[in-house]
Amino acid sequence: MKFNYFNKLLDFIKEKHHNNFISLEEIYDGGSSYNFCLKTKEDKYFLKLIPQSDEQRIEKTLQLLKCFYGAQIAHPDELKTADAAYCIMAMPYIDGHKLTAKQFTPSLYLQLQNTYQEMMAQSVPEKYVFPQQTLQDLKIKIDDTLRHSKGFAYKLIDILFWRQFRQRLVTLPAKTQVIHGDFTLKNILVDKTGKPHIMDFELVRFGYVTEDWAMLLLQLANFNKLWGNMARLKKDYALMQNLGADNQQWLHGVQMFYLERLRRRLTDVRKKHNLRKNLCFLCSLMRYFAVERLILKQS
Repeated sequence: MKFNYFNKLLDFIKEKHHNNFISLEEIYDGGSSYNFCLKTKEDKYFLKLIPQSDEQRIEKTLQLLKCFYGAQIAHPDELKTADAAYCIMAMPYIDGHKLTAKQFTPSLYLQLQNTYQEMMAQSVPEKYVFPQQTLQDLKIKIDDTLRHSKGFAYKLIDILFWRQFRQRLVTLPAKTQVIHGDFTLKNILVDKTGKPHIMDFELVRFGYVTEDWAMLLLQLANFNKLWGNMARLKKDYALMQNLGADNQQWLHGVQMFYLERLRRRLTDVRKKHNLRKNLCFLCSLMRYFAVERLILKQS
């Protein structure tokens, strides 16, 4: 994602702070906002730019960031360009790298679990938390999309995967626990000391903690790719058993992961007519049944 007004943003910051010894680096993460690392002689800052027209998102994001960063969040600035205006949010910069499967050791897992518990302990006003996603709501949306789809690959997804999967959905009571909502490898940074930090709280919602940890678990074992590593999944799943969740909660989290993947694919018009990619996607979906057997076997 390229920010077309990079030079104007840099000049704006230099002029505002009366400091020419400032450098700016855009961080490409594929999200819907523009992210930068701002460097001065003394320190580094993380900048997030959101179009000013998205007022509700700006208010929600600012309030959530204040919950998790407190006074370290700077008062937002506004950058005006020829065709748009952007809200600039500044927060402390964490100098680190996105978590990789290789880094995920038992020691790092314990640190990450502590960091996650600290995140959950923050007091977040309910109006800034998204409602809980339910499997039944997602099921209705996917049913409707597949029912009206004429693509050959989508018909195969419906027949070979979806009709079996939808009968296995776990029904759990509503949950009022606040969870991260986007607990992926790219949103966990490991600093130079090896300490993990959780980032990007824009999708905070109510739900089960296994929705977060199942997402991370399946990514670590490459189940977001074509085949997935079953041995790695078994190892990390055993490591995460101290979360205190039963097998139904884990199945719920895993099913939420697969439902979200399927929903996103069905609404991605760029891949709708790509037969090869959709057949590969179907192969990755079928791995769900192996994951389900593992969870039920180790319960």
